[in-house]
Amino acid sequence: MKRFTILILSLFVLSTSIALGEEVYTPPPKLPAYKTPSEKIKPAFRLYDFRTSNIELYRITTSPSVPVRAVAEFEPASILLLTYFPGYYDNVYKNMVVPVINSNTKVYFFYNTSSMKNSILSKLSSWGISQNQITSYVTFVNTEVDSVWMRDSGPNPVVTQDNKYGIIDFRYYPDRYYDDKIPTELANLLNLNVFRPNMDYEGGNFMTNGAGLCMATKGSIYENLPMTDYDIRKIFKDYLGCEKTVFLQPLAGEGTTHIDMFAKFTSEDTILLGQYDYNTDCINYDILEQNYNTLLNTTTVDGKPLKIVRIPMPTNSDGVWRTYTNSLLINKMALVPVYSKHKTYETAALDAYRTALGNEWEIIPIDSEDIIPDGGSIHCITMTVPDYNLVKFQNDPNSLCGNSVDCGPNGCGNISTKGMCEGDVVLWCENNVPYYYDCASPCKAVPNGYPCEQKCEYNSQKGYYDCLSDYQCVQCLDECQMGEKGCVDTDTVWVCAGDIDNDGCKERSTQKCNPGTSCINGVCSECTPDCEGKQCGDDGCGGSCGSCKEVEYCGSDYICHANVQDAGVDISDITDTTHKDAEPIDVADDTISADTTNDAVTNKDVEIIYDTQVSDTVSNDTIQPDSTIKEDAYTRDISTQDTTTNDAIAGDTNMRIDINEGEDTTNNGVDNSSGCSCSLIY
Repeated sequence: MKRFTILILSLFVLSTSIALGEEVYTPPPKLPAYKTPSEKIKPAFRLYDFRTSNIELYRITTSPSVPVRAVAEFEPASILLLTYFPGYYDNVYKNMVVPVINSNTKVYFFYNTSSMKNSILSKLSSWGISQNQITSYVTFVNTEVDSVWMRDSGPNPVVTQDNKYGIIDFRYYPDRYYDDKIPTELANLLNLNVFRPNMDYEGGNFMTNGAGLCMATKGSIYENLPMTDYDIRKIFKDYLGCEKTVFLQPLAGEGTTHIDMFAKFTSEDTILLGQYDYNTDCINYDILEQNYNTLLNTTTVDGKPLKIVRIPMPTNSDGVWRTYTNSLLINKMALVPVYSKHKTYETAALDAYRTALGNEWEIIPIDSEDIIPDGGSIHCITMTVPDYNLVKFQNDPNSLCGNSVDCGPNGCGNISTKGMCEGDVVLWCENNVPYYYDCASPCKAVPNGYPCEQKCEYNSQKGYYDCLSDYQCVQCLDECQMGEKGCVDTDTVWVCAGDIDNDGCKERSTQKCNPGTSCINGVCSECTPDCEGKQCGDDGCGGSCGSCKEVEYCGSDYICHANVQDAGVDISDITDTTHKDAEPIDVADDTISADTTNDAVTNKDVEIIYDTQVSDTVSNDTIQPDSTIKEDAYTRDISTQDTTTNDAIAGDTNMRIDINEGEDTTNNGVDNSSGCSCSLIY
């Protein structure tokens, strides 16, 4: 089984079963964190009609006109953003939301209908959240949503040199156009700048140290073919302020390709990196060791080596990609996913967090067994608003390519029909559309009949690149070459010492520098502390230039900055005139500082409800949402359902299929009983 064409026409029913006025809330069908089979049929059903008819929410814009930097997750946060469908992952949300609210951090819930909102309120009360806490810290944002995966579709935070917060709104999965508009709606709500790059992107495949060093996996390149790594780096530089971008290898067979499934920054120079047991998954053991070697040779923008803390990866032998790095760092709390049915590595994983974060952080383990089968965990369902000034820093940006949601490029670029190998990923062009497939995917992670555990090679008989010979796992990889040397940190040197542990591979040997010396270019040299212009942070010789007060933090400029408090937003009644599913809401309990009697304020796509105490009279406000039920041209004639993800598969018949039917439904398989002809991007 080599190159393959699969015939699928499938989609998800994205609307709820609730009619206006119903009191009982029923959650909608689940969407996984990864693309469903129908969503992988990339150009055929790219749902841009809704986007173009609401272009102000989706048009590609120019980048910020002033210098910005991407905000690190470990920086102080003012708001936690969530889409929570009660009935799904309730214990995960409970054990996440309760400590966040108890830490006096605000939580914004995005919701569809009043019954969904009331169900969330009921859950909060049952979790022990008091009415005073709800009044003070909980805000409800009424707008259409598709899924729970806020990290992937949510607002990417940037901050200016004078601590003003802005939003970068990348293009999310084509079918999930309601989720895709949330960042721009939030920017409109909070009166912030928003910039929309010309790039397909999920937030789970990006991380930064907050000081110009950014990372993603090569999956971000594959999803944007024919763009190259140069193109992606330029977008990250222009929109996110990434001075250096490092691309790591994604896990083989894991559906999202996201970096948060195996890595996490915990400080400007410290990173958690997963490590598989060789006997559990030798393919991804190899991949993570390749990534380890890449990180060993990576420095921060100012030249400091990275401190790499290895963290174990649980088994994926049942096709579920458990991970400990899919956590949330928020205001000195680390909300870490653990797994009640797979506890072998839990203690070691939590110890790795303590090593990487230090004693200032509280480690809170949260059982995530019920959410991880859908492709993500705590990090995937959360996004934060950093604790910076919520004000605009420039005029609204211009359109980049007219009122368009996609500026190209189209076609296959330098990828031919013959194809090419990117490691063990085969790239090829078919009908002027680029595709990719990971040959090294473990067999347990792909449906029956697909190529797996193979290497990308040239097939001389057929004249194109393909998945051919069996993948051969290696026991180890060289960490270095003889004669190389470098710095582990400012007071530790390393040299390539050869095969220290007799495993056939070269390893590094480390040595601490003597007092008064520091590591410079792999040599312990006399060091003069440099604290000129610094109030805090590293003095360059392993010491400190000082510490900040409890209410301050040390910035990348080595200056103590005050934790900026949320200035708040004064919202009067806002009417949703785009979506019919938005309901009239009684705002009698909202905090509105101005007299809003008989006011009617229109904002096209979002209705904001503040459940806070009344500070002025609010009466007779008219909220009359115009309604347009989400219409999807492909939701008719439903005949079959995928038993795993509730994909609705259209009943178009006469399907021609080139692979075995009845695929493994635990790995995004589809019962191929109907559909059309198109290529699958796995």
